[in-house]
Amino acid sequence: MGWCVWLIASWALALSIRSVAGASRLMVYAAWVGLMLVWPTIELSLSPSVQRSDEGTCRGVSVVWVLSQWVSLNAVFQVVAWPMRLYAGWDIDQTIWLTVATAAWSLVVALAVGWGVGARVGRSVRAVLAMVFVVLVFFAEPMVIALLQPTHWPMRIAPWEVLWQLTREPADYAGLGQAPVTILCVGAAGALGWCVLWIAQFAGHGVVSTQATPHAD
Repeated sequence: MGWCVWLIASWALALSIRSVAGASRLMVYAAWVGLMLVWPTIELSLSPSVQRSDEGTCRGVSVVWVLSQWVSLNAVFQVVAWPMRLYAGWDIDQTIWLTVATAAWSLVVALAVGWGVGARVGRSVRAVLAMVFVVLVFFAEPMVIALLQPTHWPMRIAPWEVLWQLTREPADYAGLGQAPVTILCVGAAGALGWCVLWIAQFAGHGVVSTQATPHAD
């Protein structure tokens, strides 16, 4: 519900801009701020949603909850992105890759959230580290570029350059360039990270269950 309210507020803000391209781009950027920064901040600041004596089960449920939220948030974004294509006049490949990019970077964010909330001990520390990681993903590379001012340094981790390219107005759109490669690499990294997290969660669950089971004499 909060995600829907955020999107409605973002659209209301975007409508204040007369330029169609500017309004569409602002809408996308505002939606990304909500999905990539506000959502993890809220999730990582909450107390554990499941309290059970079996800590391994608690951790497993927390990770599943985060992944289900990721699916729901991206599904709602689809409802926004495709009608916005008609408003902005984007090509269909722009919209497809915009939704794929949203899924890819938010999967990395969800990975950080899942790691942060799935801790058996030291959850507060892990939550802080997870949020620091999220902030670095989105702002570390732009800050380095701003400080070093290289002649040509295409962003490979932060999404802002890809987003700018994907939200170009039709008159300025000249193809996707390297955006699909960057998006797929980020998505692959997020998927690999989730595989590792799942293995770690189930392994930890197995250890806890083994320790909790009394041995027969």
